[in-house]
Amino acid sequence: MVVVVVVMVGAVVVVVATANKKAPGGQLVAVFLIALAQAIVLHWKVLSHVERFHDNWRQSPHWINPARAAFQPDDLLLRYAEFNTGQFENWLYQSLATLGPDILWGKLAALLLYALTAVVVYATGYAMRGRFGGIVATLFFTCFPSSFKIFVGGYSSGMSMPLLCLAVLFVFRRRWWAFVPLMALQVIVYPMVAIHTGMLLIVDTLYHDWRRLKDKQLWWNKLLPLALAATIVIVVIASKYLISSHGFGELTDRVDIGNRIEFSSKGRGYLIPVPSFTHQMDKFWGNPFHLSLLALAFVVLGRGVLRLPRGLWSLFVASLVLYVFADLLLIRLYFPNRYVWRSFPLIMAFTGAATASEIRERGKASIASLHVRLCRFGSLPRWAAAAVLLTALGAWTFKKTLIPPGGSAGRSYAHFALYDAIKALPGRPMIAAPPKRSELPVMTGRTVLITKELAHPWWTEYWKIQVERHHDFFRAYFGNNPEQIRSTINKYHIDYWVVDRHEFVGFQRHPRFRYFRPFDRWIAQHLPRSNRSLLASVPRRLQVWSGKRFFIVSSEGLLAWLNAPRPKVRWPARTGGPRK
Repeated sequence: MVVVVVVMVGAVVVVVATANKKAPGGQLVAVFLIALAQAIVLHWKVLSHVERFHDNWRQSPHWINPARAAFQPDDLLLRYAEFNTGQFENWLYQSLATLGPDILWGKLAALLLYALTAVVVYATGYAMRGRFGGIVATLFFTCFPSSFKIFVGGYSSGMSMPLLCLAVLFVFRRRWWAFVPLMALQVIVYPMVAIHTGMLLIVDTLYHDWRRLKDKQLWWNKLLPLALAATIVIVVIASKYLISSHGFGELTDRVDIGNRIEFSSKGRGYLIPVPSFTHQMDKFWGNPFHLSLLALAFVVLGRGVLRLPRGLWSLFVASLVLYVFADLLLIRLYFPNRYVWRSFPLIMAFTGAATASEIRERGKASIASLHVRLCRFGSLPRWAAAAVLLTALGAWTFKKTLIPPGGSAGRSYAHFALYDAIKALPGRPMIAAPPKRSELPVMTGRTVLITKELAHPWWTEYWKIQVERHHDFFRAYFGNNPEQIRSTINKYHIDYWVVDRHEFVGFQRHPRFRYFRPFDRWIAQHLPRSNRSLLASVPRRLQVWSGKRFFIVSSEGLLAWLNAPRPKVRWPARTGGPRK
């Protein structure tokens, strides 16, 4: 916490030193330091514990370096992970990994990206409403309960938010040629934020310029650079997902999902839970904090709420249109819910700045026509009193998520004895481990057969391979057929098995054993509940390594044990209890 104190003191000094300066340069430094200190406090549990990190890192085992040398040369999951993440991220973290632990860089990136976004928010608010607007916009952003969640892990969702805020600033400033380099950067960092920006520009053009489409000056100043930016985005996306022969098949569609027996009638939402549009809007709008902000904006601004700074309404409409479009046509892919999530804090921050600026400029005790007198708290200005009340209301509304349990969406992966045992295995082995242990590739740098984190159904051929691998693994893992284990070992060239004793206890005792959808449904239909698993019965003398919860057995030792003559075992009843 010493670092927090030092940064806080430095921030206060800079704020005092720049309080009377007109140029915002020093103020931007102050905003950066204050936001960085806030991020350190929110992320402290994750920063101070090496075993805590964001779940998304389990999707990127290819960033591990130099442990990547221990992966098999033709690792399907590794190739897909590299394909599934952005080009900029792959370059950034693979480069940083040569300087130190990968996951640590992700944690530091989360802090820096959050502070950088606060600076961009301040600059945008400053452009719209002066220094006061910049301060209020930054306060709304940094006090918004869900803001920091976007940045944890240092993933592309956090990288995209400052780029989206820059798009709003460029629209407000009408810097249309600046969108060419901006959208080129966006599509490299995270293609979906480039699409989001494109939809924002379409909405802005339709609202402000549809009557001037025949104006040559409009085409040169705005439509030509936007067309050029859109061309760059389309070429980059097509070169990666459409033209290149990546071998993962084609993007699936609604018909394909509906014909898949492994999914229920609700489709992909079970495997990749994405809220419906109505649920998403209720989550963001239907609580006391947001409703109060909206009510205050309408009361203070009146009809002026429709004349908010240019770019805000376009951002809001673009977010909703993209969410509905993806919900209807793309079967609720995982990314659409981030459109509202990423853009909503920005919309509320700048709307709040416009509202507070209006209250400050009026300088009287009445708000619009309601003549409601705000408490002054002594000499505290009315806008500050309203901010304090709204902050208190927000703290009460989001009291359970202001500092998320476990340290800002971080989870603990502390099975270090197991990780060390796997890393000590010779060569470059193929390891069959329970899919729930999806941190194993990241923590050990070894190739695994399946992992829950990379079981994505978006690409047709890749998903077929995942289904086949999961079914074969579960038959061998929970089954009692020696031939099934032999065939699985030979089919996938498995060298070692990681066995979790806890899973067999739950599998025996609970008829509604949950693994993860849609495979838990398949397990319930095809694997009878019993304690007849051969893998769970491997003798201690054959285990390469054994801990309290996990043990490792080699396929060579497992096959020798299966082939050796053994006395017949009187199996208990399938209910798990002893036979009478």
